[in-house]
Formats: sequence, C-alpha cells, structure tokens
Amino acid sequence: MQNNQQGISFIEILVALLLISILLSMTTNIFFARRPRQAQKDFYAQFLVLVDYATSSAVMQKKVYKVDFDLEHKNIGLAQFDPASQATNKHERFTPIAHTSDTMINIPPFTTLKNFFINGVDELHRSVKTEHVWFYIMPDGSSQSIIMNFENEQESSNNQYAFCINPFYSRVTLHEAFQKP
Repeated sequence: MQNNQQGISFIEILVALLLISILLSMTTNIFFARRPRQAQKDFYAQFLVLVDYATSSAVMQKKVYKVDFDLEHKNIGLAQFDPASQATNKHERFTPIAHTSDTMINIPPFTTLKNFFINGVDELHRSVKTEHVWFYIMPDGSSQSIIMNFENEQESSNNQYAFCINPFYSRVTLHEAFQKP
C-alpha cells in the first residue's frame, strides 16, 4: 500500500514566510518614507480651508480679515477688522476669531517658515526679530500677493515647498520647491 498524501514541508513554509517578510519590509519603508510628505499635504489642505473660510467670510461680511502667523507658537489664526478698536496701530485693530478647525491651524512640527514675501518683500529677513507675520483678505475676496517658503527638517531631499496666493481671488497653490517673487 502506497501513501499518496500531499502536504506542505517545513522548508516551503519558511520560504513563504521569507517572501512575506520581504514584501512587508518594502511596503513599510514606502509608507514611512511618505509620512513627512503626507504631513505637508495635510498642512496644505488645512491652510486651504483656513484661507477659503477667511475669503468667504470677508466677502459675506464685507470686512477685512487678517491671516496671522504666530511663529513663536507655530500656529496660524484668523482675525476680523474691528472698527471700534482703540488701537493706534492699524495692524492691531483686529479681533481674533474664536478658535475652530476652520479658523486656527498649527504649523507641522519640524517645519520652518523660511520666507514670507508680501508684494515682493520678504518680511522675515528684516533687521527686527519677527514673531508674527500676516496678510490681509479684503472684502472683495482679493488679497496681497503672497509667497511662503517652508522647509521640512525631517526630510533629507525634496524638503522645500511653497504656498503661493493669487492676489486677485485669494487662491492658494502648492509648489514642490521654493518660489521667488
């Protein structure tokens, strides 16, 4: 009597496990390599929502909105022009909007704002230490011409990107390299 039972040998199981582990290690490396780039895209998406909210609010309420970058605390918030304010400096005559996900976002960790060009002038490279930079969105939905260059310190290559704002309709575009005015 002959035994014709088929089975899987121990060596075949080891080969299958080896192939699975190789595939997992390759996909894990791809996943973790994309994480910093994903943080950049998430930041861009949040910034788009913030600027869109400010633009629509400025148009509907017929008021000037200020998009304020707090570089010390690494966040970006909105403020609305307050004509009743007693501040003598026109840039301080704004009331912050209540913090929600549409009106306040955080700049990602390991991300640094390198340049902040407003109408061709880099506001970060003046003689005075800058803790706040901002731009305005007007009641007609327009803004100043803005270029923001960011650097992601976690990435070794392709670590520079830029947000540019079209002044005619306050539309934000993402660029994969630094931009100049």
